[in-house]
Parts: sequence; structure tokens; C-alpha cells
Amino acid sequence: MSNTAIALLAIGLFLVGVVAIVLSMRRLRRGKLSAPFALGIAIVFIAAVSIVFAMFASSPGYDPAKDHDLAAREARLYAAGFNLLPLPTQQGYYYRSSADGSFVLSDTKSYTGPPVATSAGEQFHFTYMVTGTGTITSACTWENQAHIESGAGGIRQDVTGATNLGSNGQLVYGACSAPNDPAVAYLRVALKQAGGNATISHLRLADDNIRVEQWPGGRSAALAFSFDWESAMGGPIHSRGMSGHDVQFGVTQGMAMRQGVTTLLQIFAQNSISATFYATGYNLLDSSSKATFQNPIYSWASPQNGWATDYWLKHGWYSDDPFGNTTTDPAWYFGDQTTSLLAAGQEIATHTFGHLYVRGATPDQLDADLSRWQTAAAAKGITDVTTFAFPWRSSNSVDQPFYDVLRKHGIVAVTRLYEKDLRFAFQFGVAPKSNNMMVVPDFLLGSGSTEETASKLAGEGVGLNVQSLSQATTVIDDDILLGGVTSFWNHPLALVDGANQQLWSSVAAYAAQQRDAGKLWIAPVGAIVARYDAMRQMKIIPFPPGAPTNKRTLITDVNNPTTQPISDVTISVDGTISEALIGGKPATLVPALAQHGKLVIGTIAPGATIRVTVTVQQ
Repeated sequence: MSNTAIALLAIGLFLVGVVAIVLSMRRLRRGKLSAPFALGIAIVFIAAVSIVFAMFASSPGYDPAKDHDLAAREARLYAAGFNLLPLPTQQGYYYRSSADGSFVLSDTKSYTGPPVATSAGEQFHFTYMVTGTGTITSACTWENQAHIESGAGGIRQDVTGATNLGSNGQLVYGACSAPNDPAVAYLRVALKQAGGNATISHLRLADDNIRVEQWPGGRSAALAFSFDWESAMGGPIHSRGMSGHDVQFGVTQGMAMRQGVTTLLQIFAQNSISATFYATGYNLLDSSSKATFQNPIYSWASPQNGWATDYWLKHGWYSDDPFGNTTTDPAWYFGDQTTSLLAAGQEIATHTFGHLYVRGATPDQLDADLSRWQTAAAAKGITDVTTFAFPWRSSNSVDQPFYDVLRKHGIVAVTRLYEKDLRFAFQFGVAPKSNNMMVVPDFLLGSGSTEETASKLAGEGVGLNVQSLSQATTVIDDDILLGGVTSFWNHPLALVDGANQQLWSSVAAYAAQQRDAGKLWIAPVGAIVARYDAMRQMKIIPFPPGAPTNKRTLITDVNNPTTQPISDVTISVDGTISEALIGGKPATLVPALAQHGKLVIGTIAPGATIRVTVTVQQ
């Protein structure tokens, strides 16, 4: 029932009720009506008005599923190009499509689109053109942060309808609303064909109201650059890739790490990029002393776990420490470079103190190691570290007690995950058996080191790997296309190789071009994770939109419930923005954003709410 009908019903009931009560009072005074009967009439009247008022309060202003003009509206929007989905694609590590995004579904086959970030209660509509035989069924599948789908502990699947097909082609449209469940994180549009074949093209998805975008400043996607950064006392001396214990190899690798960092600082300065350096403990030290020396023996560093010999079963993990400083032993202590990185605006995060093989360690060993790392980091002014990179991708078989230790030390997201657990290349995921520890996807950019070789041989893998500029630019383009997030990584020593150095330089320049074009947000991993977490907490309170016409006015309250300001908040709508109010004041539209339905509404202070009013030209 429409709001107009409900309002007329309420007015009618009110008038009837008033007449009934007046007549009842007259009959009561004349003694022709008992008091209990008169009271009953009043109670019935109050109850009826209350029920109708509740119907009015709970009724949406506009229900797309019941809109008789929806077909005409979708026909207009079909050609407009506003779309939360990339064109339907062949899915793999990369996402590619034909010119019009067409694809064919045969009998009993299905298509599920890539995840689209969403929140509880958000309303969407979708359209596509289809030609063929049989029946096609459209559905919206809602997922939690772990991308768990309906029927497997996920949220649910909403089947929006089935369409009988014909050879002339037709426009299919539908609408769906996310459940009012705070666990809702993603939407996928699903199509299933039965009884024939169907050719589908121009699949599009749009929000019914004002949508708050994940990334700042009108940018479509986020990208991080990060490095597993280790002195000789990290992976080089402890590497499973060595045939035996080789101190000189560790020294050579340590000096290559230093050289790589110097090169990276030049590349990032040229392109105004801040990256994340996942440091082991000796990277934070200016020197070491026997007076404070702790030298554990780890039973997991054995041939059974991929080490070539039993050397580390007989020697302390830091036995090769020269007890010098950054001047006398620059391959072993990187405290001076840590200072330089911080001064250059780079982020330092944890890779464990001793390059721990986490899956072989115990939670207590991990706890002690991270405590030692934090002590060394604090001496350099490094606090509030929130992300962690697994050495050797050693996350397989790691379960909740380990992740509880990470949380104890402030970690909210991990990367360098065991290859088989890295399910999504362009969206955050959740680590298995972790109680929802967030996973940051990553691509190894360029050739790997002995560590990657050892990890691959041991079954941990190297994850997703790109080794050419064309592959890397495809990753960036797909990230933007999907409105997603991803990262490139390697060890700094990889940039000693001329081909790797040229690749990293070219990729950084291309990413910076996309950033400067307003398409991409480049930031350290910690900043990207913090932004995602803040936007997940953002409270969006839309006012029901009116029935759609060529121009629509949409109103939404945007609330920041966190304790930190959120900058460059961006909203988007399905259409071209012709005018807007932010907090009651006229907004200055940026044509390049407004024509794509985007508006940067600015910084929202902690606890503050901003009302956004947008007029949309459709």
C-alpha cells in the first residue's frame, strides 16, 4: 500500500473515530449507553489509528519492486552507463570482458558477479539485456566479510524473479535490499539459466539512494606497495633456500636489502608514494649488546619444515650477531634506514622480530617475539602498528590462538597469507580459523628471492605473481574497474636486479598517473585498512526517495560514529548530479565527478552527522 493510500485511510479512520466518540459521549450523558461500551469504542479507535500510523511509519517512500514505471526508468538508465559492476567478465586473477560485456549461459549454468561492497539495509536495482530460450532467474547474494555465501553460513540469497525468454531480446530489471544485519559486507548479482541458452549483455547494478564510497576523494580503488624488509639477521641468514649455513650469503643479501631501500626511496619520492616496510627486529636496531642478548633455539627450524640442515637445532637463532652497529656492520643493523624511511613518510610494520616461522612456532613464542619487536619499535617512535606480514607465507594451519596473540599486539589485518588461503585478489578477505582477522590481498611484483623459492618448494607458494609491466598495469586497471583494493610487494633486494628495478619504477609511475587522474588512492597498508574499517562503521540513514522522474532529490544523513575524523568522504548516486547541499549549504560540484554521480562531501568530525541533499539528473 502506498503512503498516499495509508494517509487517506488514517484520515478516514480519524474522522469516523471522532464522530463515533462524540455520539458515544452524548448517548453516555443521556444514559442510553453504558460506560464500558463507550470505553471500548475509544480503545478500538485508538488501536486502529495506532496501527495505521505504524503502517505509515514503516512504509518506504518508494518500493522499486512495486513501481509500475520501473521499466521505463530502467530503459532510460540502461544506456546511461552508471554501473557498480564491471562488465561481466571471465574470472581469474584478472578480470577481462568483451566490448559490451556479453556472455552466454547454457542450460543449468550460472553466473555470479564480483563482490560489490555494501552495508545493511542498502537498496539496489539491476538491469541486463537477454536473448535466448528457456528461463533465466535473477538473484542477489549477500556475503559477510569472509565472502561466505548463502547456504554456507553466510547472510542469504534473495531471488528477485524468473523471466521467460524469447528470441527478440528483452530488458530484465529487478530490485533487492540488503538485510538489516551488521555482518553484511558484499553483494553479488547471480544469474542462472534453465531450459535453454541465453546471451546476456550490459549487466548493470546501481544504488537506489545516496551511496557512501569506501575510498577518499572520489577515487574508485585503493592500492598499496609493501616490502618484506630484513637485515642479514632476518630471512637471509635463516633462509630455507640455502643449502647450508652461509654467513657471507646473509651479509651479501643484507647489503642488497640496503641498496634496494635506497632505490625505492628514490622511486617513491619521484612519484609521491608512501609504502609499507614490514621489518624484522634487527632492522630497528642501531646496535646490539651481549648484555641484553636473548638467543632462543627454535625446534621448528628443522629439515622436517624445509631447512636444509639441522644447524638451527643446535645454535641460537641470533648466534651470528656481530654485536656491532650500523657503521661497523651495516648488513646486520638497519636502524639508520628505519629513521630515513620514517622521515620520508614511509610506514614501518611488523614482520616478527626474528623472522619467525609462525606455523611451526607456539602462540607463546609468537607473543614473546612480537613483544621484543614492539620494544625495539618504540625506541624508534613506532607505535600503533596494525598490520602484519607472515614470514615465508607461514599462515597455513595457524589458528585462532595465534590470531588472538596478534590482536593482543594491536594487529587487525594480515598479509602474505598461505597461497591457497588467498581467495580474493581485489577485496579484503578473512583468514581461516582466525575469528575474522582481515586479510590484505597481494601480488608479488617481479622475480622472487631464495625465500620465495623455498616457500614454493615447501608448499606455501608465492601467491599471485606478475612479472611484466603489462600484467601489472592490468592489475591496476582491474582494481579500478572493480572498485577494489590490492597491493604489490617484494623484498627490497629484488631491486638490485636491473629488470626488477625498471619494472618497479614503471609500475609506480603508472599507479601515480592513475592517482593523479582521480581514479586510484595509493596509501600504506595501515592507512588503507583503517579507512576500510572506518567506512564499515559509518552510519548511513537515507530518507525514502520519491517516485523516480527525470530529476530526483535524494536525502541522506551520514554519521561518523568513530573517535577519529574521516576525511574526503565521497558519495555517489545513480545519475548526473545537477545540484547538492552539504549540511544545508550549496556544494561546489566538480564536473568530472558530478557527471559520474560522485561528490566529495569533505571531512566528517568524530560523532558528527552531515545531511546530504542531491538532485540527480537521469
